[in-house]
Parts: sequence; C-alpha cells; structure tokens
Amino acid sequence: MPKTFLLVEDDAHDAALLKLALKAESADIHLQIVNNGVDATLYLKGEARFAPRHKFPLPRVILLDIQMPLFDGFEFLAWLRNDAPVPQRQIPVVVMSGSDRRKDIDRAYDLGANAYLIKPQAWSEFKQRLRGMASFWSRANPRPAFADLKISQPKGGKALLRVHRQIKRPRSLPANRNRPNRART
Repeated sequence: MPKTFLLVEDDAHDAALLKLALKAESADIHLQIVNNGVDATLYLKGEARFAPRHKFPLPRVILLDIQMPLFDGFEFLAWLRNDAPVPQRQIPVVVMSGSDRRKDIDRAYDLGANAYLIKPQAWSEFKQRLRGMASFWSRANPRPAFADLKISQPKGGKALLRVHRQIKRPRSLPANRNRPNRART
C-alpha cells in the first residue's frame, strides 16, 4: 500500500527534485504536492479540490517549507497543532528549510515540528538526507493513532469521521474502579 507524503513547498524546482529523490528511494511513497499553507489546510480538511479522499488520502508525514507566501510554514504548523481536525493534529511534520537560523529552528520545534531538515546547497548531500528521512518516516516509524481512523465523504456532503477501532479498558484497571471503596465492618 503506498505511503502518502504531503509536500508543502512553493518552489517548483525544489518540489521536482524532492519528488525525484523520493521516487528513487521507494516506489511505495506517493508524494502529494501543494504550494502553500492555505492549500495544505484544505488538503487536510478534505475540502475544495481535495475533497475526494481516495485521490487525496491523509499523509503519513508532512514535509513543510517555512518560507512561503500567503500562509507560511510557521502559520500552517500553528494551525495544524491547534486548530486542525483532531486526528490530523498527530500527523508528523518535517520542516525542510534553507534557513539554519537558531530562531527558525527553535520556533519550528516550539510550534510542534517533529524534525527540522536544513536544505544543504549540494544536491548529493540533500538527496542523502532525503533518503534517510524517507526511510525513517515510511518504514521505521510507526503511524500515530489517526491511522486507525477512516474518513468517508458522502456525495455533496462534508467528510464524516468514523472510528474503526475498539477502545478497550486497559487490563491494569479493575472493572469497578469508579465505585467508592467501602470498608466492611
């Protein structure tokens, strides 16, 4: 089953290079590309042109540029972690930026980034970093709980969230844990 990565990148050249590198790394990675934070929010909410979930599935990871017009990467990251639909808030985010400024790195992590990848000038080095990142996020890293959720969309309607997992009480909790303990006399 293909693993969807969502790339939020306004530079078409960078997006094309990244697509080539990921394709070379794994045929299992399906890269969806949007060029700004506004389209990324629409994608995650399944709205506008991104409504058909079979064409635009929720991503396994978001690759996020921070320097974009309209709704930049920092604004998108703040929206994702605070205002996005609850299951999508858990989607891992890898910030990819040409900025190595400590201020940008700290801000990205403060807003909830899972990783920060500095884009090096040399293509060979960038490709190597991308391969390592792709391998980790597509193979080695387990998916968060949102992966157990299925989103369906009726024709002409809003997406419905359906939980396809059963929540069980942990074995360590007794069945009567909410009852007050009464001492027997």
